[in-house]
Amino acid sequence: MTDSNIISKIFASAATVQNELTLAMASLNLDFTLVRLEAPKEFKGIIGGISEQRRESAESGSLHRTARKLGALFDGVPPSTPDLLAAYGTRVSEISEKAKLSPQEKVRHGIFSRYAGPDSGSVWAAATSGTNSIAVHLLACMISTAFDSTQAVSIWWELLERRKAEITRLIESGMDQVKSFALATAARQDFSREEIAAWENSARSWICTANSVMAKKYETALLYTDNAGAPVNMVSDPFRSVMDAWGDAMLSMDALVRGISQNVRNGAVLLAMNSWHLYPDLCVLSCGGEHILQDDNLIRKPGILTIDLEQREDSLGSLTWSLPLSYMRYYGDPIMVTQKVSVDSSRVSMDQFRFVILGCVIEQWRGFTHNLSDAMNLMSKLLDAFLWPETSGEAQYKRFLSTSSSVTSKISWIGQLLSAVDDFKYYTEVEKATARKLINHGRRHPQFLCPVGIEGGRFFGLSFIPSLFYLMSGPEPRIRYLRQLAQDMNLSNADHVIRYLNETGKYEYASIAPMTVASRSNNEFSYLHRICPSAQGGPMHIRWIEIVDMRTCDCSFASHEQENEIKNLEEAIG
Repeated sequence: MTDSNIISKIFASAATVQNELTLAMASLNLDFTLVRLEAPKEFKGIIGGISEQRRESAESGSLHRTARKLGALFDGVPPSTPDLLAAYGTRVSEISEKAKLSPQEKVRHGIFSRYAGPDSGSVWAAATSGTNSIAVHLLACMISTAFDSTQAVSIWWELLERRKAEITRLIESGMDQVKSFALATAARQDFSREEIAAWENSARSWICTANSVMAKKYETALLYTDNAGAPVNMVSDPFRSVMDAWGDAMLSMDALVRGISQNVRNGAVLLAMNSWHLYPDLCVLSCGGEHILQDDNLIRKPGILTIDLEQREDSLGSLTWSLPLSYMRYYGDPIMVTQKVSVDSSRVSMDQFRFVILGCVIEQWRGFTHNLSDAMNLMSKLLDAFLWPETSGEAQYKRFLSTSSSVTSKISWIGQLLSAVDDFKYYTEVEKATARKLINHGRRHPQFLCPVGIEGGRFFGLSFIPSLFYLMSGPEPRIRYLRQLAQDMNLSNADHVIRYLNETGKYEYASIAPMTVASRSNNEFSYLHRICPSAQGGPMHIRWIEIVDMRTCDCSFASHEQENEIKNLEEAIG
């Protein structure tokens, strides 16, 4: 029997139902989606932040009708969780209050002032449509957090089709006629992809707003969610997977709100925590069992969420959800989609984006440094060098102030990277861990800046010795650099020496490492070296000067002149 025949049969038999159904039958032509209910008191704080246009749509427009239809269609599916819904209402009211625009700020938007402000339309539409609709909104937040817009709409379309088919089976099984009539009415409602996309986009926009307002708690929760490496569930059927995740998350979060600790073995609750912005204390056993305090005043003590699971060998190392989507395209087999909820897959602020770019840059220094802490230390030293004219207070450096200020300015690309390194030093441990994940994400995708093989110079070209030497004044800093380089490369005096031009344009030589010598050379090879008197026989650096015009006669005058020349040369070198 077709779906339409079954539903028609229900309507035909509705006339024989008890008297209380008579009013519903008489009002059959009234569109139930236009009915607006009183929002729970916990949600009333949304009113102050929602824009005029979005409130109209949420109370009597298309968004309200969508919320009503979804609530009716999924009637009886979500579990009863009054404490969770009350806590969620309080949280969204808090977020709306913090995110709302003042009248002066709205005026600055001019003709768009009616649209300005946080998009809490889907929340308010659900709140004015009943508890079922609020629960459906919670599901929308979970789906929008885990999947992109196209995938989310595809999932919603599959949920609608499968739920309508499920209602048909329930009616065929001979369920109560009053319930059958209500479900049949809900199943007859038409949905368009446009209205589902609008519903999903509003939920997604709300999540972005809430993530921004709750940034500190959100980043902490996301970091430990990432470390847990849990799948939402292992159910392959998309409808059952979503329904199971929805129900598990609501029941567990409701218990946590009431102060009842939960031990879970999948990631549905972690996804809900990040989607609904309710943050119980955590104990992630795969991270060592540390008790992570989140201090959410909406979670009664001692509500602790213990994540008891082991990462699989094929785990992506973060919260994942894999679903075969049948409605991603009009024909062909379902498309398997795997999405993860992690630090490097979530939306980031511009300040956080600097660390992604920093990771791309550092990865292009392959062969120069592979250690992240070394790279960050180099960047910090470079910033100190740029700031030296300003911080030294010495007059001779004042002429460099303009140049150094333009380089370190935040409107400079290198200034952005250097400021990110400077900010990193003052971050909390959680913020540093998040920054490291973003840097590592950039290191995995260095081609974001330029194609592989066309990288710029390592360490901004300063690893190229001729360029580096050009910035050094005189031979002494260059000699110190080469000696440190020789030490890092484990070079020895037996095979290497430093040759440089002195101020007169003549070559001189220097040892690369301290060495022990007993006395001055006999000049057999026409070179002169000097031993520091304070060395007392211990290892020290030595330099040599080539003696080109060395007299060899035995006369006393020549010998005396030669000794004076040697003495002067000894005093000139160190």
